[in-house]
Amino acid sequence: VATPPEVTPGIVLDALRAGLDVLCEKPMATTVEDGERVAAAAAASGRIVQVGFKNRFSPLVVSLRRWIEEGLLGAPLALSFTVIDEPATDDRAHRDRIRHFLRHGPAFVHEGAHYADLLRYLSGREPTSVTAVGVRSDDAHPSENYVCALVRLAGGGAGRIEIGWLFAAAPSPTLRVLGPLGLAEVD
Repeated sequence: VATPPEVTPGIVLDALRAGLDVLCEKPMATTVEDGERVAAAAAASGRIVQVGFKNRFSPLVVSLRRWIEEGLLGAPLALSFTVIDEPATDDRAHRDRIRHFLRHGPAFVHEGAHYADLLRYLSGREPTSVTAVGVRSDDAHPSENYVCALVRLAGGGAGRIEIGWLFAAAPSPTLRVLGPLGLAEVD
């Protein structure tokens, strides 16, 4: 299912009722309630619902996870992801498409799903608390186009996920893992 995220839950639920397994694009929902509804329906049906977290399969991420599992960086880990993309542009169609997504949740709901998954996948730990702040860089944006979240991980360690859309300039996307024995950074 590769549809706008505000309609994805309904399509996934229809597929489950039809007895199908489902692979859907992230985010599978734009609200916690819709996500929980899909998860409950999948559990009740015995079917599989998988979100396409493709970043897990990047050769760089696979290598980084292996280094972490082998203890090359030590523990606890501090993971940091910065992704400022979907640039501000004079292309009205692009701006309108991105603002459409923002009408159904902040940039973090859409883009942050990949990095929240990577935080959990790379660290091998569950989040225990999340603190976040978001801002709109333009009053015309329907929701926050910049969000920074700080995540405490079970058993130690922490993560920072910074997501932004519709800025005129942006740093290069980075994925950084800092441990007491070393640093790994993917640019």
